[in-house]
Amino acid sequence: MRVCVRIQYLSLHDDPLFVFPNGRNSGQEEGNIDFVLEKKFGEYKSDSDPHSIAKVVCNWLIDPDLMVRMSKCAKDAGRPNAAEDIVRNIGTSVLRWKELHPEEEKNIVRRLDRQASEVSC
Repeated sequence: MRVCVRIQYLSLHDDPLFVFPNGRNSGQEEGNIDFVLEKKFGEYKSDSDPHSIAKVVCNWLIDPDLMVRMSKCAKDAGRPNAAEDIVRNIGTSVLRWKELHPEEEKNIVRRLDRQASEVSC
């Protein structure tokens, strides 16, 4: 049996309780796992051992003080504007590139126009 939840957020009454990353995609969740462990609002167990995952989750659920601490850590670590910040940084980089490479932008537009004219509906 393979449990493949990747990163599971469990919540109750809109309060984050804990995060349980249980699988890794190369370059994807690795940083997230480190972040969760460093900020102390979750634990990592491999998805190849569902029994250890169940044991950890059960231990969390029977320890209300631990759940309160982990919930506070999760709230403290929250980055509600992270996606917006990432998009803004990408947009700024694209605009800077366009300013530095105006001739390339024209070439790209010409290529896209040519490709669009070759497509028949």
